[in-house]
Amino acid sequence: MAFMNARKRNKKIIIIFVVLISVGLLGTTLPMGFSYIGEYINNDQDAVELSGSTEDIAVQNYLQGVKLMQEGKAEDASEKFASAAKGFEKVLESDPRNLPVLGDLATTYFYFGNVDKACYFAEKALEIEPKYTTVRLNYARYLFYGKNDADNAIKQIEQIAENDTYYANAQQLKQEIESMNNSRPSLSDTQP
Repeated sequence: MAFMNARKRNKKIIIIFVVLISVGLLGTTLPMGFSYIGEYINNDQDAVELSGSTEDIAVQNYLQGVKLMQEGKAEDASEKFASAAKGFEKVLESDPRNLPVLGDLATTYFYFGNVDKACYFAEKALEIEPKYTTVRLNYARYLFYGKNDADNAIKQIEQIAENDTYYANAQQLKQEIESMNNSRPSLSDTQP
């Protein structure tokens, strides 16, 4: 019985972490991946007309998905994330080394709940450009929050150089991971 209660508690904790990290991912993705966000979102408008290139439409779907998720409309958000993923993948068919699209696709899959694909596309981006800090930070988040892999998440963070613009963000994330990892109950704490 205690094991079942611990599983329910852990599930609730994971859901809270996913929501919190989703908001955090949006903040780290916007500076590098979506610098033209203002063109697409109008807070006074419920629906945004989709127009432009395949990549632009994918970005619009992604941003609408984030907005819907923040409004608690998970099913509608999932549809937008699925559309965004299809668009980003279509762009990659003709330009497989497009780093911003690889990073955006990884984040889209993370929001969509597919951590394995998020990690896959982050790894592809990092194979092409190991110093793509935004993707490396998000990859660390996918590993920790999506796979509960604190050790590899910290290894990703430690690859960010001290002179990198995002070094302070990386150190903050590392502290957050270490703090959360230390406060998590171990398996021996949850077993009867």
